[in-house]
Amino acid sequence: MKKFIYLFFILISVFAYIFLNKEETIILKESIYKEREVIKEKELTVFNERKSINEDYIGEIIIEDLISEYVVQTVDNEFYLKHDFYKNEFSQGSVFLDYRNSLDDQNLIIYGHYVYKDETAKFSLLHLLKEEENYEKYKNIKLDLGYEVREYVVSKVYYYVMDSDKLIYFLTNYSDEDLSSYISSVDEVKFYDTGVEIGTGDKFLTLQTCVRNKNDLRLIILAKEIGK
Repeated sequence: MKKFIYLFFILISVFAYIFLNKEETIILKESIYKEREVIKEKELTVFNERKSINEDYIGEIIIEDLISEYVVQTVDNEFYLKHDFYKNEFSQGSVFLDYRNSLDDQNLIIYGHYVYKDETAKFSLLHLLKEEENYEKYKNIKLDLGYEVREYVVSKVYYYVMDSDKLIYFLTNYSDEDLSSYISSVDEVKFYDTGVEIGTGDKFLTLQTCVRNKNDLRLIILAKEIGK
């Protein structure tokens, strides 16, 4: 009889432990969910405030400790070459998404100036990624669109030679054959091997900027989407 009572209390204790831990887990999940919702609301508020200033605003591109720039998009790729976020004339221009892009495209193409007089401005600091020793520190890219944050990792870094018939970086969507040919061509000229490959079914980000004293070259950062 004593053994039965002892066993009964053990079972009660086990079930109580499981129940309490389950309750704690539920409470923790609810707390995390609420925190995330609060963060989302704040991000959307910030997004809407910026959108109210400039209707062309689509989000922010972030490489931690390197770049944090508003991204805009308009009806051509000319206006924001020489205008700031407030649409005032400005030699440094703005960082902008290719006018042909929709956010559902396979390849989002974003342009930004290399600024000769201020090598910390716009996309100037992307040149640090030419050096393999900087890869681990700056390989992660975020594109904050307000309603979601897309995460990317740098896959290829290379120089595009103007009018190249192989390095076709500027398509918004690729056939399987075209993508394979493009990536193979990039692999022949990339600065180093990151170990991150892009293939059929992947989405990616293309960042383009100028090269100092080399009008026939453009620096291209090709980054693979890895999450949202």
